[in-house]
Amino acid sequence: PCPAQSSTTLMGARGQAMGNASACLSDEWSILNNVAGVATVNSASLALSYDALPALPAFSKMGLAITLPGSVACGIGFFRFGDAAYNEQIATAGIATQWNHTSVGMKINCIRYAADGLGTRSVFTASMGGITKLAPWVTVGAHISNINQPWLSKQFNERLPTTIIAGLLFSLAPHVIVATEIEKRINDVA
Repeated sequence: PCPAQSSTTLMGARGQAMGNASACLSDEWSILNNVAGVATVNSASLALSYDALPALPAFSKMGLAITLPGSVACGIGFFRFGDAAYNEQIATAGIATQWNHTSVGMKINCIRYAADGLGTRSVFTASMGGITKLAPWVTVGAHISNINQPWLSKQFNERLPTTIIAGLLFSLAPHVIVATEIEKRINDVA
């Protein structure tokens, strides 16, 4: 069988420029990426993004992120992928905090799928993540999405998959970083 796949919600110019290797990044887009990164955002921020594909408008996506710093930082985010025939929408709210060199965070997501002729499905999910600076030049980060694996359809035995993403970031110079990450969907066999 060929399971359906959701669009990636990873947003932000820096993350996209690095092939979406954003598990270790701390910026305003962390609310849609690794929520732990919200903990180290230094000022309130509002970010908007629209990733347009004129030749394939059905694959366009847009996002909004709002973050507020503090001892317990918080953020909200909105994401939309698709067109009128098929689209995915996510509203998320999360919190994050930092101890020494480690940031941890968690968020709640409301995910809505809509397909022309098939109706809509909405589910609530929980996600969490962490980022640790092991040394001034190396950072590790990981986050797990959809921990609760909500049912999209019990009739077809279809759950929203749980995904684990782990990454490494190396700071080679003040404005030069190298990042890599791996991703695993827990309910996939291979």
